[in-house]
Amino acid sequence: MVADSSVIARKVIAEAVNATEYGIVEHVASNSNIAVEWLTQCHIDVILIDILLLSSKGIEIIKLIKNNYPNIEVIIMSNDKPDSPSLTLEFLKEGAFDFIEKPPERELEKKSNDIRTHLQSLFIQIILKKYSNFSDSIMPSEYREDTLSNGAVKNTVPHKKMDQNVQNTEIWGNVDLILIASSTGGPVALDVLCHKLPAGIHKPILVVQHMPPEFTSLLAQSLDKKNLVNVSEGKDRDIIKNDHIVIAPGGKHMIVENSEGAGKIIRLIDSNHVNGVKPSADVLFQSVARIYRGKNILAVILTGMGNDGTYGISELKKECKCYCITQSEATCVVYGMPKCVYDAGLSDEVADLDDIALRICQISLDRGGKH
Repeated sequence: MVADSSVIARKVIAEAVNATEYGIVEHVASNSNIAVEWLTQCHIDVILIDILLLSSKGIEIIKLIKNNYPNIEVIIMSNDKPDSPSLTLEFLKEGAFDFIEKPPERELEKKSNDIRTHLQSLFIQIILKKYSNFSDSIMPSEYREDTLSNGAVKNTVPHKKMDQNVQNTEIWGNVDLILIASSTGGPVALDVLCHKLPAGIHKPILVVQHMPPEFTSLLAQSLDKKNLVNVSEGKDRDIIKNDHIVIAPGGKHMIVENSEGAGKIIRLIDSNHVNGVKPSADVLFQSVARIYRGKNILAVILTGMGNDGTYGISELKKECKCYCITQSEATCVVYGMPKCVYDAGLSDEVADLDDIALRICQISLDRGGKH
């Protein structure tokens, strides 16, 4: 179902959905009341709803849908209004599956192919989530779980045990850097993780979350206000510091470099997409493997589609003493990125989302709980 107050938007979005070959628009609605009423009368798998229809009672509507129809996935259609990114983040925290950026009405027709591509990726994720036990039989090979987020780029690392040096897991109490990667479902997962981290973690934490520009800045601000650990969006030449979480800005790759007199710093690069995304965890992880060669790295792979991070973890295992935690399938919104790392034989430990912050503390601060 497509819910949007604009006739033109409903037409363009519906055509984009149908063009994906993974979705068919059964109903359209011009307001949220009609949309909710349709849900009581017919079977809907996914509702795409314009953020303007949610502006006044958005949280209540999302809660109503998720409470009464838990199998329906909600995709928010964001826009270019100033408050749109912050509202979108709130709706994601209330259970929306993901969002797309909807261009202004005058640009809708011109950007329809971009909309179709993004929707196709999201529909693939939803199909894999719902039918993971037999997804191989219902999807062509180029769109199976090793597909990247743009639905077109081949996997960097195959899903099999990789040739690698012996993993050194004895890094307790001596962690030099913590790395976190996430995609679909990541904002909520990061919120849960950060809420459980103590102020005195005494380690620097670098995060790659697949999101567009502006959204990563608002995510960092939101996490910083609500939690004990300092959180900020990365800026070029920022010094990497203990007790500080840095989130890679949307639209840029974040890497680390050595700087004479300043120690290790962050650099931002506006280069091509890697694995169909920018920022990319692989780009960050490979730079850490070079700059932190021989050091102790704790890597955490959270919920998300695709395989971003898998190749980077393999490089960290070769060049550093890297211990890797992957989020459990049961607690992932999309079990893609963690699964790729696990299937490649690179995961040292699988943990539920609620337990990951504790495991980070135990390993970083050497407070027991060794596996």
